[in-house]
Amino acid sequence: MFKFLRSIKLKMLYMDKNTGIWPKGRKDIVSSKLKTRSTFNPNFSCASIDTFSNMINSDIEKGLHKHVVPKVNNLHLKEKNALINLQKDKGLIIKKADKGGSIVVMNKEDYLKEAHRQLNNTEHYKPLNNDPTERLKTDIDMFLEDACLTGVISPEIQELLRKDNPRVPIFYLLPKVHKTLINPPGRPIVSGVNSLLQPLAIYIDTYLQEILPKLDTCLSDTTQFLKTIEGFTVGPHSTILCTIDVKDLYTSIPHDEGIECTREYLSRENLPTHEINFLCDCLELVLKRNYFRFDSDYFLQAQGTSMGANMAPAYANIFMHRIEHEHILHNPKFKEHIALWKRYVDDMFLIWTGSPEILTEFFTYLNTIHDTIKFTTCIGPNSVNYLDVQVTSSDGSLTTDLYKKPTDRNNMLRKDSFHPIGTIKGLPKSQFIRARRITSSETLYNKQGEELVSRFVQRGFSKTDLDKTMDEVGRMKREDLMVRKTPTQKKLGIPCVTTYGPHSSFLKRTINKHWSILQNDKTYGKLFLNNPLFSYKRGKSIGDQLTKTDIKRHKYKKPVSERVGTFPCLNCGHCSGVIKGDVCTHPSKGFPIGLKCFATCNTEGVIYLLKCPCGLGYVGQTSRLCRVRLNEHKSVIRNFVPEMEGCDPAISKKKDRIKKETLLAKHFYVQKHTVSQLRWQILEKITAPQGNEMKLALLKREAFWIWKLETVQPKGLNENFSLSCFL
Repeated sequence: MFKFLRSIKLKMLYMDKNTGIWPKGRKDIVSSKLKTRSTFNPNFSCASIDTFSNMINSDIEKGLHKHVVPKVNNLHLKEKNALINLQKDKGLIIKKADKGGSIVVMNKEDYLKEAHRQLNNTEHYKPLNNDPTERLKTDIDMFLEDACLTGVISPEIQELLRKDNPRVPIFYLLPKVHKTLINPPGRPIVSGVNSLLQPLAIYIDTYLQEILPKLDTCLSDTTQFLKTIEGFTVGPHSTILCTIDVKDLYTSIPHDEGIECTREYLSRENLPTHEINFLCDCLELVLKRNYFRFDSDYFLQAQGTSMGANMAPAYANIFMHRIEHEHILHNPKFKEHIALWKRYVDDMFLIWTGSPEILTEFFTYLNTIHDTIKFTTCIGPNSVNYLDVQVTSSDGSLTTDLYKKPTDRNNMLRKDSFHPIGTIKGLPKSQFIRARRITSSETLYNKQGEELVSRFVQRGFSKTDLDKTMDEVGRMKREDLMVRKTPTQKKLGIPCVTTYGPHSSFLKRTINKHWSILQNDKTYGKLFLNNPLFSYKRGKSIGDQLTKTDIKRHKYKKPVSERVGTFPCLNCGHCSGVIKGDVCTHPSKGFPIGLKCFATCNTEGVIYLLKCPCGLGYVGQTSRLCRVRLNEHKSVIRNFVPEMEGCDPAISKKKDRIKKETLLAKHFYVQKHTVSQLRWQILEKITAPQGNEMKLALLKREAFWIWKLETVQPKGLNENFSLSCFL
């Protein structure tokens, strides 16, 4: 609700600004992708928003527990225990399959063996002795500073491309069970979210994305492929359908050659030379300084780009486009036999009109045109599977049908799955539309439709409803379904985005019930003519709980102690103030709250509680050692000097540099408490997150404990309570 009310206030505050669809120029796109999300919460008030807010909060407090369906675990006890046992089993690795939607359970030893097999390839990866993050950050900051000082980029772009508190990229594998179920090879992925190089990769990608639509061989999706071969006629003789795959494309592109190729394509875009040079320098950093961690070891990618980098697909597409035009499509010996050549990243579709012997010679030639780019081929000759389409040559024309890999599983949502009702109802229709779009005849559609009905019935859907939906979609014109819909400029309501839960329907009814309060406002009512647009994020699924990116998190760590609570380290001056025990007593209401962690004065990344002799509480957070933060609190209390009337401003300003006035320090001064009377305990220890994630996690849990213990003044010693960390 805090986010939603903030959106309403912002709309009111900026009602006179241009509210049209903002221009999607390159600068806007870069800003939207890289700009830190604003935490500005306007101090805006008017009768309608205040009344609306009070009515909503009042209804939620009074009726939430009455109207909401009680939380019931939708797993049986045996299923729940099995899930817990899987999470605890340190000998297993659970990953999503590379294709097909399956979940793969592997022996950890097999997973590690495959990962080390790939990482031991010295042509692609180079081991590092330590974490290079700090040195790389220094180099990037200096590079951006030089670019800004010379006028190549603006200070705004410089700030967007910098990354404070970065995460270390993580290497992991997606098992290719569609190739083999016994020790399947893994597709290497590097998760670079919030890493040092991600802003540079996003910046490069905004330029490369403008090039992709101009590449004649590139496909954007299945629909474009279907439109390409729609109406394509083939000769009655010597027509062969083929698919070609580039082996390990992403990790096979030499750095220098890839950068030079990108420079060539950027130069065709009429960009200034200094801008092209800067982009290529950024690309060189992203490619040649691309490091990651696997388990406890660090590696540098010596060749190619990692799958997971923002610019990787566009970069690979451009590189392959040049190879196609320099060595394949204009080769005098083979070009007359290539009736159609299309490519989706590393997967090619070929219609060949020459003899099988020349085709074999062509395939041999393909693997000689480049030292690192190698191809694997599949010959139909009359039918091939490409993307999710089965293409068949028959009677001089091409027919298409839906293709599913043998390893594909029935991963449709269950009818009783906990999702918004609109999602459950719309799922079958979307799948029937997909089948109608891909199948080129009614006979093929009916066949695929019956199979879809069977799959949905297995997931608890009504066969009668499915048959009606199948007939409805069957009456749609296929050509209409292959037209990409252009976004309309329809005015929609303010989005109310929440995680879907048992309370969602009640919250929607409550907001709609009181929406007229805003609509009837004489000044701002015109902004709220449309009802809010309710959108939902899904909660954690079973897959989310079982699959982890970082292998290091799977390691079993023997607990330092079975004890729970805060204990003295026996080596500092704060030990005497520890509140021992496995519970925290609510400062104002007195009831106990169970704690779950073991902590000492030397524990870092914690939420802590300070108590004065009066019993008032203060909740804080720190990513450093707890005793370091306690030193600061005690120093402020000792050096507190009340602001005196008539004090020389210069002296007052000087004192402000020495001490920092806080409500906690002021309370100790007014009540004549001493530092030795300060008591403290650690409420929670935050683990796992890196960089900004750690800071955000601490702020969120601090806000939770301030709310739970009610420590905002006057009930406590926290000066305010901010929810900005949740934006």
